[in-house]
Amino acid sequence: MEMEWCAPMKGAISEVLETMFFEMAEFDRTPAPFDTLYLKSTIGLTRADRVFHITFLATEFFARSLGSNFLSKNRDEVSREDLEDMMRELANMIGGSFLSRMREQDWQLQIPAFISHKSTDEGVREGLQLSREGRRVGMVSVEQGTLHG
Repeated sequence: MEMEWCAPMKGAISEVLETMFFEMAEFDRTPAPFDTLYLKSTIGLTRADRVFHITFLATEFFARSLGSNFLSKNRDEVSREDLEDMMRELANMIGGSFLSRMREQDWQLQIPAFISHKSTDEGVREGLQLSREGRRVGMVSVEQGTLHG
């Protein structure tokens, strides 16, 4: 994991989860498999020819907790559409908070996307692990690259 983005990302995640979703998560560097369905959203930050792709994964249980708190609904009232919208908004908020912590200027926040909901870890890269009460509930990864075109 790149140390360059780790500290600002932890700050962004903590701020967003605590302020907007009334949740807390612990950070863990030990990779562990998800034991339940997970939801995936992403957002890009671009600057000149560079790009950061921020991906957020959450177990359905954790996503429902976030959605319930954010939407002021009971867990069983949070629909699949609510979860997808909430995951996009989560990516947007974390991306914006991360952007405000970047030392370099002129970054542009892109439109967040809900990617998928899967039941395996296929395609999951290493990242900042999130846990609650000793169980893995999510992960955030940041991939750096260059824009082509």
